[in-house]
Amino acid sequence: MGIQIRGCFPIILVLITIIGCGDELEKVQVFNADGVLEQEFKIDVDSFKQGIQRSYFSNGRDIFEQAEYLDDRLHGTRILYYSSGQAEVVENYLQDILMDTLYIYFESGVLKMKSYYDKGVHSGVNTLYFESGNIKEEVIMADNMEQGPFVEYHENGEVKWRGQYFNGDNEIGELIQYDEEGVVIKKMNCDSLGICATVWTIEKGDIAPTYVRQSN
Repeated sequence: MGIQIRGCFPIILVLITIIGCGDELEKVQVFNADGVLEQEFKIDVDSFKQGIQRSYFSNGRDIFEQAEYLDDRLHGTRILYYSSGQAEVVENYLQDILMDTLYIYFESGVLKMKSYYDKGVHSGVNTLYFESGNIKEEVIMADNMEQGPFVEYHENGEVKWRGQYFNGDNEIGELIQYDEEGVVIKKMNCDSLGICATVWTIEKGDIAPTYVRQSN
């Protein structure tokens, strides 16, 4: 047993030796000053984390985070939880690098966002959802930025905005707005700085453009 001091709060470490399959691992339990369990994991003879690490909410019982380690690196699935026990974030790692599909959920369990990572880089289609389960937005990602076509939806499933991003959250080219019935109500043209000019509305038709930075 050892004691580590961080500021004025003592953190108590308990080491329990576990032997299995010819390998010797130590189970580490971390308690706060009140004796409440905060974290537990296993280490090998080199003090490298191996296997499952669990972190707990302040009650010392409900899991806040569960992650897989290999040789002290995140390697496998990492899950963050709401205090209710529902998974909030589910992601996958390969040697500390974020990989494949990342999922974020509402506390209700309904999918909130789905993203894809290629060797730690946010890329591909990023999809946001309403808690009803309907799609809220779809956008193409490249090099951790919005880059390419996007569509935003009303909660009833009808398109709300349709356009294209350039080097981040900057609209470029034609940007079209729709009402909840799917009727086009506004058209805009956007330059490379994300400054957009309204060129047509359902009420006025073609109009002289007045450039303003668009905020969806």
